[in-house]
Amino acid sequence: MSTTPTLPKFWPDVSSEAGPKTHFAITMQQTAIQELNDSIVQLKSQLTAASAGATAAAAVTTPLPTTNNNSTFNLGRVNNQTGTLYTVQDSDYGGIVTFNNPAPVAVTLNPAVRQFWFGAFENLGAGLATITPGSGTINGIASIALATNIGAWLFYDGVNWWAATSISVPIATASILGIVRPDNTTITVSGGVLTAVAGGGGPVVTTNANGTSVNFGAWVHQFGNAGPSATGVARTSFPVNFPVPFAGIPRVICQPTNVPDAAYGTAVFDSYPTSITTTGFIANLTSGVTIGGGGPSNIVTPTFVDWMADFA
Repeated sequence: MSTTPTLPKFWPDVSSEAGPKTHFAITMQQTAIQELNDSIVQLKSQLTAASAGATAAAAVTTPLPTTNNNSTFNLGRVNNQTGTLYTVQDSDYGGIVTFNNPAPVAVTLNPAVRQFWFGAFENLGAGLATITPGSGTINGIASIALATNIGAWLFYDGVNWWAATSISVPIATASILGIVRPDNTTITVSGGVLTAVAGGGGPVVTTNANGTSVNFGAWVHQFGNAGPSATGVARTSFPVNFPVPFAGIPRVICQPTNVPDAAYGTAVFDSYPTSITTTGFIANLTSGVTIGGGGPSNIVTPTFVDWMADFA
């Protein structure tokens, strides 16, 4: 059984005198050559399309410029400013602008820079650096301020500015600050910077025979131990003189020491203050029954009264 091959497009001039096998071999050869030629045409078309796509992609990728002027930029550029006025430039894109002046610095964000502009800012000077957009807002407000050693990243969407910094709220003023108790430290504001100043090295301590006074400024704490009580009686009163007079009537509390009684064990007492003034009070001690029997007349161990007084 013989096989009839597909006739090629270009049929060779084969003499009818050629044998069947020769005729078949030449036919197969020509067919293969024709199929190879068709494949090359298709491959050339595909390579042309791929080349065109690569050229278009290369045209979109534009290298960054490398010179520093107002129309081009360098990523990582450092722009050190020492004056009190500065307007942000397009060339600050991707870099950092520092400010260093003892006086306040006014910084204007230039709306003419490219859209999607971003850059870093840091204040190295003692003067407050206030950053204000030439148009639009910054974090939704009119301006932000950078105190000494405070920095921020700023971003521009073509309309408004956005700052990645915690200093995007109104700055504290001296009118809302005062004395931090109880260490007598004064907090002040200078150029937007909070400064803590120690107040005289700590609280003032004064003592007398009745106790101790610790003066923290606006808050005064006094304490001591009154007694000893008379024994064998139901009630004893102790006058207490404050080491330092208070500026007003203080809050006073008392409690008995409840020391073990030599005869009957622990005695039960009550203590309370009366006649409280700015200079002292009366500490009252009431004896109850003793554990194990007996009454106040049998108490033989003196009792003391611990007291505390505060005024702010």
